[in-house]
Amino acid sequence: MSSSQAPPSSTGAFAAPLGVFGPAMEYMVDAAQRSVLFFDVMRQRGDQYREHLAETAPHVLDYKVELVLDGRTLDRPVNYGLVRVVPPPGIEVDPTRRPFVIVDPRAGHGPGIGGFKADSEIGVAFKAGHPCYFVGFLPDPVPGQTIEDVGRAEAIFLEKVVALHPEADGKPCVVGNCQAGWAVMMLAAIRPEPFGPIIIAGSPLSYWAGVHGKNPMRYSGGLLGGSWLTALTSDLGAGKFDGAWLVQNFENQNPANTLWTKQYNLYSKIDTEAPRYLGFERWWGGHVNLNAEEIQFIVDELFIGNNLAAGRLVSGSVAKKEYGEFSSNIDLIDTLPPGLYEAVFESKGEDTAHPELAPGQWVMRCEARTLDDIRALGGNDAADERRFATAVRVSENNLALYREFAQPIVRAFANPPLAQWLQQLHPLRLQYELFSNANPMMTPVAAMAEEVRNNRRPVAADNPFVQLQETLSSQIVAGLNAWRDMIESLAERTFLTVYGSPPLQAAVGIDPTGTRPLRKAGKHPLYDELLQKRIAELRSRISVGGVPEAVMRGVLYVGLPRGSVDERGFEAVRRMRRTQSDISLSEFKQRVRDQFYIMLMDMEAALAALPSMLPTDADARRQALDLVKQIMTACGPLSDEDNERMRRVARAFGVDEPSTVVRNLTVVASERQEAQAKAS
Repeated sequence: MSSSQAPPSSTGAFAAPLGVFGPAMEYMVDAAQRSVLFFDVMRQRGDQYREHLAETAPHVLDYKVELVLDGRTLDRPVNYGLVRVVPPPGIEVDPTRRPFVIVDPRAGHGPGIGGFKADSEIGVAFKAGHPCYFVGFLPDPVPGQTIEDVGRAEAIFLEKVVALHPEADGKPCVVGNCQAGWAVMMLAAIRPEPFGPIIIAGSPLSYWAGVHGKNPMRYSGGLLGGSWLTALTSDLGAGKFDGAWLVQNFENQNPANTLWTKQYNLYSKIDTEAPRYLGFERWWGGHVNLNAEEIQFIVDELFIGNNLAAGRLVSGSVAKKEYGEFSSNIDLIDTLPPGLYEAVFESKGEDTAHPELAPGQWVMRCEARTLDDIRALGGNDAADERRFATAVRVSENNLALYREFAQPIVRAFANPPLAQWLQQLHPLRLQYELFSNANPMMTPVAAMAEEVRNNRRPVAADNPFVQLQETLSSQIVAGLNAWRDMIESLAERTFLTVYGSPPLQAAVGIDPTGTRPLRKAGKHPLYDELLQKRIAELRSRISVGGVPEAVMRGVLYVGLPRGSVDERGFEAVRRMRRTQSDISLSEFKQRVRDQFYIMLMDMEAALAALPSMLPTDADARRQALDLVKQIMTACGPLSDEDNERMRRVARAFGVDEPSTVVRNLTVVASERQEAQAKAS
């Protein structure tokens, strides 16, 4: 609620005798009171910052947790830990559902943003009935710990979660936020065994990729001359890198918000905004440290080297509604055949077919995409790749020069007291300290704020000076945005010009003509051997299977031209699985994937084998065909091509046409259970 929307008060009566000057007096009183309250919130923020950093394990989780594993006790100790998140009252967790493991980013801030609110990642996973675990960290790293040590610890954490849930219907779903996203992907490529689905939230895996005119942060490494500055900062920190520098990089991307909007939003809504502002600042100001080896690895290998995307590190290749839909449809995502998909969300309306098959307010559809779809979004061309490769070589040379000539001198003068002093003087840390009660000048603010609250006179909604204030604020934001755009445009042009210079490229060993490839992920000779063995295995199983496999093939054949999978269709499949009580969810998913590979490998042979997979009883065959049709009509009527394919499946099933009325899957399940009971 802005000041113009504040509740009515006696200000109007107070200023009425002033006549034409009344609105000005109203605004001046309100502005003065808002200023006092604003500085009081700044005081609270400073005290909150100091209290938060004084905690042994500061975090902003909004849930109770129980420690499961302390990374400091491992053979290779790290400052990470695994905790079980305790479900809040009213939340029922299903022990048979796969657990969610939220890995929070260590990118300058403290842990907890993944469970910051009820509608956070942990919150929506709980609503879907999943057990939840959280991987967090302490403010200071264990001396000598490396990124590799952290990866080993996270693998141990996941193995522990798997062991704690032997009845779960799948391996853990791991959510990697920001910095944790690429860390999780590196670990999954090396140790895929404990992983189920992986959700990467806000984590670019290629730090060179982008579009001209956007993504300016990718140019930073080249414009600063490479990672020598990272090494210098770590040396001045006596072997530690202050995470506040990473946070400042984020803030520099949006100077309008950093320098004005965030503070103005609080000032203009001072009567209601303080709790939300203080809650966010508790996380944003919780800066943490990294070891010099950790940050140097991150900058050299990822930010500048781009080695994760290039395949040189490992041998492998959202908004509230998105969180909720991903959590409730994680089994659908896990069952999808390997490929590239785009998740599309549509709100449910009166014309939504079979809305009962899609819980919630949204229907999620996974549409198949190709690399051409990615390329259509724009990205680097060969010339851009050469520019970034040149920046890597320049960075390596500058870092080598720094280590040879300057690093010994810097380390001779740097010591822990100096590092602590420099850390406390960091601008981001200083802004909290200066407005806390540790500053004697802030002492009278609390009493002044209490007096203002007792005599608050918010300005009227139609006051012309409020409108002038809003206009001025908009102009300030526009000016800061224009300045940012100008700086980013200049930075981009400078980077493209300097690192696009053929003489510089040749000088550092990059072919300016582009005749030699810059990067290519290697392929192990064992890959082809394993691939051929897998193909032979699938060919031997073309005629193997029963009704479930036949129904899967029918669904795949009819649905392949659609190029998408709807959650309503998958819910129908889920109900179909319940009719086959002897098939676990994990086994069902594997069978779906196998049938997809068989269809992809030899579709005609797979369809020709259907009659041998079905019982001879005509009613049983018709019932199986009815399941195919119900699954395919779950998201709407069949198209002409769908109907043509359905007719071919019907002929393969030995049925002239599917039933005119498809029976409800619940009825089918009930009939099967009765038949099994009689047989037993």
